[in-house]
Formats: sequence, structure tokens, C-alpha cells
Amino acid sequence: MPVQTIPLEPELKWYSHQNGDWNSWHSNIICPPNPDKIAEERSRLLIPYIDYAYKWISNARIGKLTNPDERYEFPHIAPESRSEIFIEGGSKIFDWIRENSHGIAWIEEINSSFVERKRFIIKSLRGISQRDESKYWRPDIHMDTFGSEVNGSTVPWVFIGNPVVEKPHRPYVTWSDFSQENQNKILIALDECLRIKSQKHFVLLAFSVPEKWEGDANSIVWLASELNGVTKNIFNRKGFRPNTPLINLPGVKSLIKKNHHLKWGTCTDLSKEALLVRGKADMKSFEDLKIAILGVGAIGSVLAKSVSKLAPVKLFLADSQNVEPGNLIRHEALTNTVGMNKAVSMAWQLLAINSSIQMVPPFKENILTDWDELVKTLSDYDLIIDATANKAIHERLSSSSELLTKKIAWCFIKPGPDFGVLGLRQEISQRTFAELQAKLFGMLRKYILDQYHKSDEKEGSIVWPEPGCYHPTFNASYHRIRMMADTFLTTLVSWIEKDAPNDVITLYKQAERIDRFGIETQIESQVILK
Repeated sequence: MPVQTIPLEPELKWYSHQNGDWNSWHSNIICPPNPDKIAEERSRLLIPYIDYAYKWISNARIGKLTNPDERYEFPHIAPESRSEIFIEGGSKIFDWIRENSHGIAWIEEINSSFVERKRFIIKSLRGISQRDESKYWRPDIHMDTFGSEVNGSTVPWVFIGNPVVEKPHRPYVTWSDFSQENQNKILIALDECLRIKSQKHFVLLAFSVPEKWEGDANSIVWLASELNGVTKNIFNRKGFRPNTPLINLPGVKSLIKKNHHLKWGTCTDLSKEALLVRGKADMKSFEDLKIAILGVGAIGSVLAKSVSKLAPVKLFLADSQNVEPGNLIRHEALTNTVGMNKAVSMAWQLLAINSSIQMVPPFKENILTDWDELVKTLSDYDLIIDATANKAIHERLSSSSELLTKKIAWCFIKPGPDFGVLGLRQEISQRTFAELQAKLFGMLRKYILDQYHKSDEKEGSIVWPEPGCYHPTFNASYHRIRMMADTFLTTLVSWIEKDAPNDVITLYKQAERIDRFGIETQIESQVILK
């Protein structure tokens, strides 16, 4: 059935939306798919489009459509296959995909006993005529991130373009929705795959999309469709001229017939922007930072885990102690890392959480006795977070001339934790942490200051558990430590994002409301210094 153009009164223009309408290039047109059904079914197929058009016009008139400046969402196609493919999309790969047009992807199966569906990961992409491996596209994903990778093979990939702006102006449903040019590219790439190595039975399709609904395409979204009936003989040219188009070969015709209805699988975008989009608003300046964390104990491990999800350029951890069984009560370490160095344990875990992050080999030596060696490493970082709760290390950071051009954050908690302190020092400032604390204490109300000092542990007592201790003597539960550490991070992120020129020290207080269930963490006092 040919596409019908139905004029709207009054004429309206719209942008593409997640609820199904397309770009202004295609305004005032309702596009059902080209059905191969019998004539009696055509009216039934058109009814949902007419119904949707009525709803869309009604919403347009009362201003309920998605705003053009909202983030673009690619039209969802319900997956029918139980396969899932991890692949990098986004803006970083956009120009490379457009330039190379089609080619071969190297794929490996992820071996996992606790996931029912088959999972695959794309390890590299190459253009159809590329032979120089240095020009291949390789994602920033560490090997075996999601499980052991086995059974390497190849699949064809093709750049399709923008299905909203270009025909068929809707998600692809059948093989005939592909243009003749794209059909030929799929076949060429598939032929090349079969010449190289056994091929997994699906094709990767790259679509170009904008960042915002009204923007120009600048990013790649991947979909995968199963290919049934793939054999080595589908491109058999016996009895045909060498220049016969692939689409005219009997084996290819049979392949197209078997795959007329596209059977979609699930593609998961591993690009940095896709992984972070749900967790960030405007964190671009934070993403530009190289961050070092000294002390990977209860507070430091929580901060390390949270910071890794903000995707800094580089992350470095330093701690000389090993994970003990007693640490597991409130440390982010896993049980199978007992006996491992704390910094190494967290670095290993963070790579599993965010495989695109650049983790530098951790510093396992004593921070104080090997200070000169550590400073050489810290000089390469923009922000240094001291979570050691060690006064001697506070003083070393405060007085180190090599670190004057670095942003420094000091943080620690008191038992409970009823109180937490975060000191922030900008580059060039020569204030010590002790000076920041003196300014804070000078601003506190007397009864708050008395509560703060009353929470101090007895002199000479053990604050953190001794090796082998199963019950920390520092009275602070995991969930409250986590709340306090996350509050530290919200202040730190705000300070970074606003590019504040000031040194800041903040006192946080946790308290239980008598009239409500739960505990609140609040800023009790904050001193901003010029």
C-alpha cells in the first residue's frame, strides 16, 4: 500500500519524540509500514496511525509534546532475540563510523554461568578495506570486564544513517526497509566475514542520532538483527559471471527471504556518555579532573566508589594496609579480597564497576615514610583527597610546596558518625588544614563545639580495628558512614563545578529527629575563606 499524505488543519510542525512522531522534515505525514498483507487487512493496519495522529494533534494544541531541547531518545524496537551485545556507540565513534561506512566487527562471547541470555562484546571494528590494525576502532573496555571472553568470531556492521530523516522515516521492520545501497553493504561485509572466520549469525547496524530532539545527528546508536540461514555457500557464484551483483545470487535471495522480518536483539552502549547519562547533570568539569585518594578505609573506599562513577580522567589510590575480616563490616571491599592491599582491592573493584576509567597502579607503601616517592606521583593530579584521618598526613599535604598548585580536600568523621569535617583548599592557597579547622571552630556555637569535642575518642584508644579484629572499636555504622561520605562528595562536586575561588571548611552533623524515623545529615556550619 502506498504511503498516504494526510494534511492537518491547521498545519503543524513538530520534532521527533519518544512517543513516536518524526522530524519536521516529515511533518503532516502519517507513514504506515508497507504491508505485505492482503487487502482486507490494510484498513486495520492503518487504524493505529490515525488514532495516534488524533492524540498527537490534541497534545500539540495544549502544549504537552516533548520540548525540542530535551535529550533525544531513539525509537525503541522490542527485542525478539535473547542475545545481548555490548558495543561502544556515542559521539566519539561517530566520525569513524561515517567515514568507514561498513566493515567487520570482531566479537567474543562472554562466558557467565549466572546469566541466561547469550552475551557478546565487540572488541574491535574495521572498515571493509582496512588492513592497518592501527586504524581499527577499539573500545575503552578492559578485557574480561563482564566475564571471561571466549569463542572469538566476526560479524558484519553497516552504517545505516538516520531512519527518522531518511526513508523509511520509522524504525526498520523488514529487510526491504533497507536501501539497495545498504543491502549491498550488508552482503559485502557478510561475504568478507565468511572469508575470514566463522561468523555469528547477526548483523550490527549503526544509526546516527542527535543529542537533543532538535539537533543535528552527532552520535551513534547500535541495533543488531539476527541473520538466519547463513552458510558458506550463500555467495557461491558457480554458473554466474564474476561481476554478478551479490543480491542476484540464489543463496543470497534465499538468505533475504529467510530474514525478511527483522528479528532484533539487544545492544547495550558502553560509551562513557551512555553509561553516565543517568547519573549526571552537568559534570563536565569534574570529568576533566585527575583525582588521587589517600587512605582507602571506610570513608576512602566509599568516596572512591562514588568518584569512579563520576568518570574522572584518571583515578589513583594510596593505602599501605591490607583488608582484614573486621574491615568488611563497613568497608566497600569484597570478602574474596581479604588479605589484599586495600588500594589494590578497590582498584580491582572499580574497574569492574566502570571499565572505561583509567586506574593507575595503586600506591601500597607507607604514605609517611615513602612520602617523597608518593609526591612524584601526586604532582600529576589535579585534586588530592585525604581520607586518612591522620594528622601527620594532613600536615604533610598542607606544607608540601610541590602540591601548592593542586586542589586538596581533607575529610574525616567522628564516632557515630555524629560529625564529619571536610576542608577544601584551592590551588596556590597556602592555608593548612589546621588553620581551616581553627577558623571553623571559631565560628561554632558553644554547645555544638562541646558536642563535637565530647564525641572524641579517649586518648590512646584504638580508632580502627587491629588486624584480625571482627568488631571495630570506632562506633560508626556502615550506612551512616555512607551517608556522611556522600554528603562530603556533594559539597566537593558543587565546589568543583562552580569553580569557587575560595577555601571552604564544612562541619556536618548527623542527628535523629525525635518526631520522625530516620537520621538526617545536615551542614551545621560552613566557613568560606577568601
